[in-house]
Amino acid sequence: MCSQGERARVRLARALMADPLLLLLDEPFAGLDLPGREDLLMALENLEEIPATATHALMVRRGKVTGAGPIDEVLTDEGLSACYERDVQVHRIDGRWAAHAARRS
Repeated sequence: MCSQGERARVRLARALMADPLLLLLDEPFAGLDLPGREDLLMALENLEEIPATATHALMVRRGKVTGAGPIDEVLTDEGLSACYERDVQVHRIDGRWAAHAARRS
């Protein structure tokens, strides 16, 4: 029996067998504990989840583009908040993007 993290890595490996030009992931860390999340994140970083060399981003919600353009202009608090329809704060630390729901006061 596989753990959630192992199953996630197997699904990723299966998707990569077709050698896709683009791989879209929907909540790839859902249900993972911290070690599983970090293991999967390291596997994705080897593929480069959002490569440090990425220059542009495209955000889509319900089939409609909510943001497109230079990555630093698109992946903002306002851009992701509009895409997710909730307050989101975005940070870039050591070249790695992170986002979380803004705290409600």
